Amino acid sequence: MALSNIRVEPRREIIESVIGIVSFVLIILADYKIAHWINPAFDSDGELPPWPVGMIIIPFIGLAFLFLLGIFLFVTHSIGESICKLMGRLDPRPKQRYKEQRFYNPKTNTYETQIVEV
Repeated sequence: MALSNIRVEPRREIIESVIGIVSFVLIILADYKIAHWINPAFDSDGELPPWPVGMIIIPFIGLAFLFLLGIFLFVTHSIGESICKLMGRLDPRPKQRYKEQRFYNPKTNTYETQIVEV
């Protein structure tokens, strides 16, 4: 929601803003703690940069990990999809699809569920 909606739903907008601020502060605090932990944990010869540099590098490492994870999931999904296409008649997708549909029955004054073909 936009903050321009604060006159209509002030409580919701304030709660969303507070949650956003708290989330941002927790992310920065976690980054700070990791940067302070990683320096003494891995720096035996003084080769690692100081912790402020670590606070800048750690988010980039996280983004690179997420990017590589996204590429991995995309590639594996593409491979699986191409194998399913090659299988032809052994396609695991159903030819007929069904869904549940709810409707109101005025005779019994209840909602009933019926399975219909899509």
